[in-house]
Amino acid sequence: MALVRFDPGLDPVRALLGLQDELARFMRNPAFIMGPSGSGSYPPVNIFDSPVSALIVAEAPGLDISKLSVTGAGRTL
Repeated sequence: MALVRFDPGLDPVRALLGLQDELARFMRNPAFIMGPSGSGSYPPVNIFDSPVSALIVAEAPGLDISKLSVTGAGRTL
């Protein structure tokens, strides 16, 4: 078994946070397009499905709920 000396300059948490920042920066890049579900395209939505119903939770601040309509076709809302 090899022993590896701990390097005080190595901070694994800082390295992971740096990686997370780099991935977030990459995803915001306009050259990286994820189609209609890309960042900023639509409000964040969670959909919970069961055999008899579906629950849709969306962030839509300032939206009058009486003016909201949801339609679906196939697997698309």
